[in-house]
Amino acid sequence: MEVDERLTATDEKLELNNGAKWKADSTTNNNVNNLKLILKKFDKASDKSLSAYKMAQRDLQEGIDKMIAECKMEGPNHLALHKWLEPLMGQVTELKTAGTVPGADKILNAINGQMSPLYPIF
Repeated sequence: MEVDERLTATDEKLELNNGAKWKADSTTNNNVNNLKLILKKFDKASDKSLSAYKMAQRDLQEGIDKMIAECKMEGPNHLALHKWLEPLMGQVTELKTAGTVPGADKILNAINGQMSPLYPIF
């Protein structure tokens, strides 16, 4: 299989696939939508305590774990998914170690940016 040079490990940023978004299968899309729902639920909640951020982190981690366990994608789209998912995984891990509400909020904002519909994966 020929590997798209845009997806090598040395790339730092996921780019569009020749001007189009990368494709994901329905299972992956469902799991991404679940992550988006977790973020939406947190955003609408009135509790913004550090423990609430930690609960959101736990839910996000469980969602990521489920996505990984159910992943059946292959090829360039799968590699693009990894380029999107790996930074998200790092951000979710970082949220777990946040020690202040402002610190947790900053990390959650980065997570929201990674989940943005403008991001070139979905």
